Amino acid sequence: MGTEGRQDVGALSGELALLERRERELSRERERLHDRMDVGHAGVGGRRARQAAADRLSLYRRIERQLSDERRTLHERIDVLRSQLRAAAAGREHDLPR
Repeated sequence: MGTEGRQDVGALSGELALLERRERELSRERERLHDRMDVGHAGVGGRRARQAAADRLSLYRRIERQLSDERRTLHERIDVLRSQLRAAAAGREHDLPR
């Protein structure tokens, strides 16, 4: 494999590492958000408190949807990068002398 091929694989690997790290961050954010959603509506008292809890829950759901959409997009790109890296690895094996 030439220098250009190694650079391409290096760039793909670097991008993959960045995206995987971002995916882990998003997963932690979603987990914390779900915890807040679970706690946010438990044991709510009067009408005003119930409305405030409902408003927070609505906001949390919108944020959760955004995080989920971003994670889905990341996963799609991660899958593409992994496929490209597998193809590059298969190509390297094909180019090895026998």
